[in-house]
Amino acid sequence: MRSAISVGALMLWAAATQAQETRLPHLIPTPQEMHWVDGRPATMVLGNQGGRVVGADVDWAVGGVEQVNRRLRQLGLQELVFGSPDGQALLVRLVLDPTIAEPEGYTLLATSTGISITGADRAGVYYGLVTLSQLID
Repeated sequence: MRSAISVGALMLWAAATQAQETRLPHLIPTPQEMHWVDGRPATMVLGNQGGRVVGADVDWAVGGVEQVNRRLRQLGLQELVFGSPDGQALLVRLVLDPTIAEPEGYTLLATSTGISITGADRAGVYYGLVTLSQLID
């Protein structure tokens, strides 16, 4: 059984322009910048294997992953788990990048092939995961 997750192809930083807010999802808190990467939402398929959270030593992200899993459970979908990449599973990559200027800042890139959340610090990755949970429908 395969289930679809609609998560727009987004690049987020942490408040969209007023013109973009009318076309893009409403998120709390409002990101500083938000846009569709290719001009339209992407649909990802969450198969029987569910999704895998990957990255170097990302066990500390369990709180943010639980935010996403809570939303997936509400929809009756397979939860994300920590583990090695699996050809069947949707990949959610978590990365720390201290070159992101704002503390707690992050980028979230969702495409039809996977999701990447890059945070300035652990808090940034957490907020990226919280945003992801709001985008799932």
